[in-house]
Amino acid sequence: MASHPLLDAASQDDKTHARRLRFATTLAAHPLWVCGHPGQTVDGGVPTRVAFTPYDGGARLGLTSYVDQQAPARDPAFPGGPLIACTGALLLSWTRQQKFDAVLSDGERIVIVPYGELCNLRTALLLSSTTLNDSDKEPALPSIAPFARAVYAYCAGRADVRRCWLGFIVAPGGVISVAVMLDASSQAFHEEQFEQLSQLHLPPGLALLHLDPTALRDEPGARDLRERRPFYCKTHPQTWWTKLRWRVSMPPLPVVRLEARATGRAPGPAPA
Repeated sequence: MASHPLLDAASQDDKTHARRLRFATTLAAHPLWVCGHPGQTVDGGVPTRVAFTPYDGGARLGLTSYVDQQAPARDPAFPGGPLIACTGALLLSWTRQQKFDAVLSDGERIVIVPYGELCNLRTALLLSSTTLNDSDKEPALPSIAPFARAVYAYCAGRADVRRCWLGFIVAPGGVISVAVMLDASSQAFHEEQFEQLSQLHLPPGLALLHLDPTALRDEPGARDLRERRPFYCKTHPQTWWTKLRWRVSMPPLPVVRLEARATGRAPGPAPA
């Protein structure tokens, strides 16, 4: 059996904004069948609830999402139980309430889309939408002090980290993300460590965006964040007083607000 096109697209390593938007648009419109389990009976009906499965030693939750209705019959690991028909757009909207990884499956092969990337896909869709209401009330910024302190301590303990920018990205529709931009060697390794810190310290619905300081044209918000004062700089004095001040009172993080841009074509369904 040939691999499903949606799984092929999900497994690409190219994480540029243009590629991410193409995949997000395809995923949002695609029908999915996710694993569920019976919920409480309401008005004589038997609703189902999404069934998240712990994995990686219980550190992460996965949601098995079949890309066609016959896929569960081909999957020897299918646990049985009800299936919930939805779209990729609805799946992306669930990231606002729960941290989970999407386990896309055609019954024979799986591709895991991590939680952070799901949030990035949702943000890309909202940025591409021309129907968003820019007059919506300004959203309140969440507190991310525990995450910020963890990032600062991590950077201070790594000799190859030269600078780090940290701030909020606010997209149209009130979608808030945390952006980190790193000037360091071993970029991929550090991004993986930041992802682990985000799982521990960021609240659900808040994605961590990794911005590349060398790709300022392609990534929304990257240039604006780069122009702000670095959150961490290796040349800044690391005295006992500086460390104490950081533990007691963290300086405010910059906020970069993005504008919706027309794409010249219908962007596809945007998640709620």
